[in-house]
Amino acid sequence: MHAALAAGLLLFAVACSRDAPAPTPAPPPRPAQPPTAPKPATAVEPRFTYKPEGRRDPFRNVVDARLLEEGAEGIDYSSLKVAGIVWQRQGYFALVETADGLGHILRVNDPLGKTGRVRQITPEGVVIEVRAKDFSGRLQTRTITLEMKKEEKQ
Repeated sequence: MHAALAAGLLLFAVACSRDAPAPTPAPPPRPAQPPTAPKPATAVEPRFTYKPEGRRDPFRNVVDARLLEEGAEGIDYSSLKVAGIVWQRQGYFALVETADGLGHILRVNDPLGKTGRVRQITPEGVVIEVRAKDFSGRLQTRTITLEMKKEEKQ
């Protein structure tokens, strides 16, 4: 039986080697086609759009924008209350409340209106330097200290 199997495999190998079809030639190369333009993107309606009308710019410095804007008579520094002093590695900054109840953050060298500037912040309060002309027209520098009120223990 092994001899019959071996003879069959030998016949099969001989038949395959003689009757093997010739390889088909490779197709000729196609000529290069010009690149096609990309399809235009279809416009997708956004589901939400931001409308900034009537809102303040969140990246604009509040001190420069509206905090303590000077009117005809200037800033009323006596209406400012120091709500807190916070220390960071960079130094102190103050939490100040205006007469209308709005809170603001002040740092050293922040402008206050057109003539004022924060000069120093200490654990006890805020020192503001105001430069203004006096009645004779000379430029005068005035220093105002806003002290943080200490809470009384009951």
